Amino acid sequence: MVYKAGDIIPRIEAPVAHLRTGDETEIAFPAECPQCGSGIDTSEQRWRCERGRNCHLVAAVSYAAGRDQLDIEGLGHSRVMQRILALTTAI
Repeated sequence: MVYKAGDIIPRIEAPVAHLRTGDETEIAFPAECPQCGSGIDTSEQRWRCERGRNCHLVAAVSYAAGRDQLDIEGLGHSRVMQRILALTTAI
């Protein structure tokens, strides 16, 4: 049972065990990042890709440069990949 505990954040109060059918299965957590294939850091409560922000950097920059956001003409996915690869190899 989930209750509204403030403006946004819900509070989980209790399971609703009487609605279980017995066909439930355990959730299989990924052993590697589905986006880049790196390992998963499980040292904190929220599991993350070991690469951190670099994992979704290309997607984030491509989204920001898109038509509905900054509308940067000529800055597509392939150009972003070229620049990020150039920056990471230069370091």
